[in-house]
Amino acid sequence: MKASEALTRLQQIFPEDSRLIYVDCGARKGKLPRPFRPLKTAHYVGIEADADECARLNAEGRPRHRYIQAFLGRATETRTFRITRSPACASLLEPNYQFLAQFREIADGFQVERHANVQTVALDECLAGNGVPRADFIELDVQGGELDVLVGAERTLDATLGIQAEVEFAPMYVDQPLFADIDGFLRGRGFQLYDLSRYHVRRSNAAGNPTRGQLLWGHALYLRDHRALAPELAARLAVVAMVLGLPDLAVDIVTSLAGVLPAESRRPAAKALEAIRSPAEEAVQERPVWCD
Repeated sequence: MKASEALTRLQQIFPEDSRLIYVDCGARKGKLPRPFRPLKTAHYVGIEADADECARLNAEGRPRHRYIQAFLGRATETRTFRITRSPACASLLEPNYQFLAQFREIADGFQVERHANVQTVALDECLAGNGVPRADFIELDVQGGELDVLVGAERTLDATLGIQAEVEFAPMYVDQPLFADIDGFLRGRGFQLYDLSRYHVRRSNAAGNPTRGQLLWGHALYLRDHRALAPELAARLAVVAMVLGLPDLAVDIVTSLAGVLPAESRRPAAKALEAIRSPAEEAVQERPVWCD
């Protein structure tokens, strides 16, 4: 059966509120990612520090999209925000010029052009204050402030099923948490690492010589361990798994739900399992292990 039919069946397991709320922290030019767009119940909430960019995005009027202007942190406090030559590099942290000087191709965008005192807010308070009931999936791209945002999402993370976080493997900002810090935090909250994209940058002294460059940053995908979730949350996670191209995980989740779902949800669950089981098993049998 088509993946779209499997998604429809999965969402019937929790008919009271079938919305999937995608919260994008650092939403410059942001919109619902392509894999989530087939979900007609997906709602996108973008949180962006740049007020002008936030207003521009809201003016576009995309259906099921809304944008909130806020500086996210671990708590409500006054912080210094660095506005950089490249708007995408702006941060609450100071760029690590001593380190970045090795990579002139990217270093220029990190030059701070002005400072601003801003009031930060925790993600918990930001969502509650704007009527957002939960964050089923969170995307984090806040230029070194990812761990602060996670610390300020204590209540939100209880119901969050997946997170995609930009992570750094080298200190591009002064005193920023690195991948190991974020990975340890999320594993402690019941998340598992599922995928990791990696970006390498060559030093300026390469002079045209072939080089792998240095691994500086990446995007890490984390999903909750479904075995520790309540049935409704596990069913939502199965939807996320299908959207992200993980039908084997969706099969595992729905199979585990068979004996614990209320009677009215068992038929949709069985239909969902029928819709996704065969393709998932074939894919697993074809390539059980591989290397990127």
